[in-house]
Amino acid sequence: MGLIPKENTGLVAKYIDMLVKAGFLEKVSIFGSKRYVLRHVSPLTAFGFYVEEKYGFYEGLSLWGKEFLLKVFRNRASFLIEQFAERLLSRLWGLKPVKILKPEVDIALVEYKRLKVVGEVKWKRRVTREEVREAEEKLSKFDAERKILIVPEKHVVSGETGLEVWDVERMSKEASRSHSR
Repeated sequence: MGLIPKENTGLVAKYIDMLVKAGFLEKVSIFGSKRYVLRHVSPLTAFGFYVEEKYGFYEGLSLWGKEFLLKVFRNRASFLIEQFAERLLSRLWGLKPVKILKPEVDIALVEYKRLKVVGEVKWKRRVTREEVREAEEKLSKFDAERKILIVPEKHVVSGETGLEVWDVERMSKEASRSHSR
C-alpha cells in the first residue's frame, strides 16, 4: 500500500508484535511450517477492514445503504463462522488452531504437532451432494481423528456423509455441556 518505503517487514515487526500482545491480532501457525499468518481477533474488526479494502467503505459511508452491508455480510458470513467454529472447537477440546494452505482447509486443530481435527464450513441454505463429496475428498487427505462439516442446520446437507455434521444446535449443546463442567 506504499506505507513504508521498501518491502522490509522489519520496519513494521515491532508494531505487529504490539498488536498481537494487545490482543488485536493473533498469530496462527501454518501446519508443518515455522511460518504463521496474522489475523484479526475480532470478527467485526476483520469485517470492517474487509469492506474498507474491497469497497472503500469509509470514504463513501453515506453512499452505502443497510441492504448493501447486509449483502456483503451474508457473502462473508461463512468466513466469520469458520473463525467462530474454530475457536469453539479449540476451546472444547483444548487444541491449538493452525492453518493448512494446500489444500486450504477451513478448520484445522492440533495437539502438539499432531493433527486432531479438520473441518469444512458450508454456511448456506442447501449443501449439494457434490459439495459434500468435495469436502469428504479434501478432508480424507488428512490423518485426523475427527473430520467435521459445519452447516447452519443438519437438514441442508443432501445425502449421507462420513463426516461429522455439526449445526448451530449441536455447537450450542456442546458449548453448554463444556461450560457446565
